[in-house]
Amino acid sequence: MHLFGSRGHPESARKMTGFGIHTFKLVAEDGSFRYCKFHFKPVQGISNISSDMATRLAGTNPDSYNQDLWEAIARGEYPVWKLYVQVMEPERAESFGRALFDITKVWPHKEFPLIEVGEMTLNKNPENFFVEIEQAAFSPSNMVPGVAATPDPMLQARMFAYPDAQRYRLGVNYPHLPPNKPVCPVYAPYLRDGAHTATPNYGGDPNYVRSTLTPGVTSASAKEVRHHEFLRLGGVLGLNEIPVDDEDFVQPRALWHKVFDEQERRLFVTNLCNSLEGVVPELQQATVAMFSRVDARIGQMMEANLKGGARL
Repeated sequence: MHLFGSRGHPESARKMTGFGIHTFKLVAEDGSFRYCKFHFKPVQGISNISSDMATRLAGTNPDSYNQDLWEAIARGEYPVWKLYVQVMEPERAESFGRALFDITKVWPHKEFPLIEVGEMTLNKNPENFFVEIEQAAFSPSNMVPGVAATPDPMLQARMFAYPDAQRYRLGVNYPHLPPNKPVCPVYAPYLRDGAHTATPNYGGDPNYVRSTLTPGVTSASAKEVRHHEFLRLGGVLGLNEIPVDDEDFVQPRALWHKVFDEQERRLFVTNLCNSLEGVVPELQQATVAMFSRVDARIGQMMEANLKGGARL
């Protein structure tokens, strides 16, 4: 619903929020943990453009976001984002429900307020786009000590799929490339060999850690930690299709009633219906039926728009 509202057309990459969507864990040295979500909020503020302007830009300058970001940094107007976290105690997770690990759900800010922990500043443009941008390999599996994964199913899938795709795209030694290699030294002798090796390859060190014959130092935060994750009513983890039920419409309904004003509601319906132009009637009606489960008025407004019987 956000996508088809005003937020779906940000004015600039410098003026949009970043949301990690996944649930991670913050792990202390003693092994205790809290669930968390990460947020980036632009210091420049949030600003959006109309659908008509977005359509014109797509045709006249499809690289407008890249150009705007590049020129702002070149002028010395460095964009800044504040980093926030939401934190949930494991005990609260026991009663929070499916939304704990569901990337389509949010944690209410009233119950889990944003906690400012830092900021990110973009203060340099790339000198060579291919080397620094096209060879970059991002993955949620790249975690610093103190941050750990959860049973979030989409996170688990991405932790495997992203590096797998990057090995295909950039080669098995993509972590050695300038934009991907860690800033701090990392001793991982089990990650070695392969085509295009561009490092000393750990010399004659054995391909395992904790050897008395090597200089590698084991991080204190890398010790073995076991957590009893949230499992509702003693359920078991498995490969299952989760059907759409009433719980999936609770947060969209709150967004429609408590966050959207009347102008935003009409903009949402207009943009949504515009995206359905040329779609076969059966799929149009299925979309109307789905959003009617959020609120009956959405379905009525969509029907009127699609039939051309009323102006929104």
